[in-house]
Formats: sequence, C-alpha cells, structure tokens
Amino acid sequence: MNIIYEEADKLSGMIKNLFDLAKMDNNTFQIQKQQFPMLPMLEQIKHKLNPVFQNKNITLTINCKNGIQLIADPIRFEQIIINLLDNAYKYSEANTHVYLNLKNEQGTWKLTIKDNGKGIPKDDLHYIFLKNSTALINQEQEHLVERTGPCHCERDR
Repeated sequence: MNIIYEEADKLSGMIKNLFDLAKMDNNTFQIQKQQFPMLPMLEQIKHKLNPVFQNKNITLTINCKNGIQLIADPIRFEQIIINLLDNAYKYSEANTHVYLNLKNEQGTWKLTIKDNGKGIPKDDLHYIFLKNSTALINQEQEHLVERTGPCHCERDR
C-alpha cells in the first residue's frame, strides 16, 4: 500500500512540475529562495537516484564538504541536479562512474557533474540553452539529447 501512496505523490509532483513549466513560459513563475545545506540535499538526491543507477551498475560519487550553505529554491535546485544526473545516467555506459563535485575556485563555488558519456560536440554547445532543443551526440549512433531545464536558467541571467 505504501508503494501506491509513494507513486501517487510522485505523480502529483510531476503534474505540479508541468504547471510550473507552463508558468515559466508565461513569465508568472515564482522562485522561492531559502538557505539550505548542500551536502544533505545532494545526499538526498543520490539516495533517490541510486536504485536507477544500480540498474547499469553506475556508481554516483558526491564530493562536497559539509557545512556549505546555498541560497536558492530547493525544489528547482533538486530538479536541475536530477535532470543533469539523469542525462549523465542515460549516456553513460554500464559499470562506470558519475561524479558530482562542489569546489571553490578563486572565491566562486563550482558544481560539476562528470560522466563517461559521449558528450556534446563543441559545435552544438550553444544549443543547450535553447528551449526544447536537441543535439546530435554521436553521428554514428544518432543519440539525441533533449533539454528542457537549462533554457530557463539562461533566461534568468
């Protein structure tokens, strides 16, 4: 019975996310910033994604110091990280690693996700911030990557 309730919660969340995307398109979307610790948030995301990553025996490693605080919308931040990690999962071979690193470089915090996937050709990088764009990842295998999140980040810059 718990599984039914959990899946109903997930479905409700997905429906809410669709409404939020519609609000973004109409410029009526509100970001709810708050301060939260990074490491517990990243560990929670890892806990959610581990069962999926285990399907391909992909190890997700988080490198983040304890005590780092972020001021952001925690729901949107989680969505962005899950979207990036989902792409890393989709385009990584089985039995590999995905690394999520947070480090301070010259006073600026930098979050990186590194995987063993094919990557995006340099000529297609400019497409990643276009809404609903796709990029050809590997000419021989014709892998397509769909992007729905980063375009909204770029628009707010």
